[in-house]
Amino acid sequence: MQGRDEKFKEIDIKTKKRASDYGKFMLDYYNMLTSDSKSSTTKREYISSIIMFLSYYSNEINKNGVKLKEADLSNIKITDLYGYIAFRKESEMKKEIEESTINFTLSALDSFLKFLYKCDVIKINMSTCQIKRAKRKEVTSEDIVYLNQDE
Repeated sequence: MQGRDEKFKEIDIKTKKRASDYGKFMLDYYNMLTSDSKSSTTKREYISSIIMFLSYYSNEINKNGVKLKEADLSNIKITDLYGYIAFRKESEMKKEIEESTINFTLSALDSFLKFLYKCDVIKINMSTCQIKRAKRKEVTSEDIVYLNQDE
């Protein structure tokens, strides 16, 4: 039986391999997440979110599935991020995409774009553009369900 630490090590190994398969810039980003002490699952989900965005972006700039190089990333614009979020919402219309998923995706993209900016890959720090986060649903007392003593 596999313990908790072994499971996290396995997640890290798979995530690092996936990042390195995508290119040096993704491996560098993975290493930055590791140095920032992100959890194994956070690294996995951030890398997955970034790869999904890069796949979308690749198709948008007519690279059609070709893995992007660092030079391709220098042209990312804020409109590409909005286009990606719209694409995610439209592609998941059969099941509604949660606001928390949108916000997590935006957090991952924000982290990645800050990294690219610090590495001089992109010239505009898009994190200063204040990408609008999805509004969270207000929790009311009617939303809270609990068992009473008789139940």
